[in-house]
Amino acid sequence: MKKYTFLFEFKKGTYVKQVLSADIRNAIIEWFHSLNSEEMSGMTDDIKNTLKIELDQEEPILIDGMDNVWCMFFKINKLSCLLNVVESNV
Repeated sequence: MKKYTFLFEFKKGTYVKQVLSADIRNAIIEWFHSLNSEEMSGMTDDIKNTLKIELDQEEPILIDGMDNVWCMFFKINKLSCLLNVVESNV
């Protein structure tokens, strides 16, 4: 198992969570299911549903020159959302 740290820039906040997973794709799924809309200012069910669709369609991009650091960028309902993921060993 590896530890993945998610840094999600949404509206005017940065939300950080860690999950354990065998790979980044499963880590993204676990991260999404761990999101609590009530803890995130401005997160609605509609936005969360759209985020799920985006996460299913997009692949994380390995940041050039970095080891085990990925980035994903989304436009959801005219909102810019940035997701950075960092992998580390447990």
